[in-house]
Amino acid sequence: MIFRRNSVFTFVVCTSMICILIITSCGKDPDMDASLRNYEIQLINGLTDEPIPNTPISIFYGLGGTYSLDFAEGITDANGMVNLQLDVDQDTVDFLLEEASWLDESHIQQTISINTEQYILYELFQDTAKTIFRPKLEEDKLIIAKAYEPIRNVFRVIDEPPYRERDEYCFYEILLSHPKFSFPYYGSNVAIFREENPDTSEIIIYLAEGVEYTAEYALTYLTDTLMGTLDTFFQSSIQFTGDKSKEGEVYEIKF
Repeated sequence: MIFRRNSVFTFVVCTSMICILIITSCGKDPDMDASLRNYEIQLINGLTDEPIPNTPISIFYGLGGTYSLDFAEGITDANGMVNLQLDVDQDTVDFLLEEASWLDESHIQQTISINTEQYILYELFQDTAKTIFRPKLEEDKLIIAKAYEPIRNVFRVIDEPPYRERDEYCFYEILLSHPKFSFPYYGSNVAIFREENPDTSEIIIYLAEGVEYTAEYALTYLTDTLMGTLDTFFQSSIQFTGDKSKEGEVYEIKF
C-alpha cells in the first residue's frame, strides 16, 4: 500500500517580510504528478535481519530545520515493507536553496522514523551505508532500515575535586561509538557543572541489544569567561555491550 499526504506547506523567509508559500496537490493523479517522490522501505531487525511487521514508520523531508516540505507515514506489512510518497517539487527546493543563502544541498533532511517503543532505528542502507542523520536518500530505490531492541541505561558522571577548584563552568561531552555500525558515532551529550552545585549528573541512554560500545568522554572548563576560551584537561573511555539482562545498569564515569 502506498501512503502519501495531500498537501505540502513550505515557509519562506524573505528579507523585508515573511512570505508563506503554499503548494497544494489535492486531487492530483499520482501518475501525473512529477513532484511525487517514492520511497520503498524495508524495516528489519539489525541483529537477525528478520523483517519487522506491523510497525508505524514515517518519512520527513525538510531543509536545514528551517523549511518543512512534506511528511508521510504508514505501517509495515508482513515482510517489513512500506511504500511512502512525498510531494516535494524540485523547483521549490531549488528556489528555497537560492533564496536561503545559508543553506545548500547538504542541509536537505530526509528523516525516517519508527513510532514504537519496541525498537529504535539506528541505520539506513541504500546501495552504500548511510547514517540516520541527514542521509541523502534516492527515490525508487529500496531503503533498508535497521532497528534494534532498546535497552535503557544510565551514565552517571561524577566530577570530583581537585579538578573544580574555582567557581567556573565545567562542561563534559560524551560520544558513543559503535563499531558494528557503518557510521562513527551514536550521539553526544553536553552538560554543565558548577563548583557550588552537586558533583554528580546523570544521562539516560538507549543502547542496542547485542552491540558493543565505546564511550569516549572529556571534561572541559571555561578558562576565559569574556573570550569563551575552553581547555580540555581530562579524557578517557570505557567499553561495554548492550545487554537486555542488564537494563537499568549505571555506568559511572569519574573525572
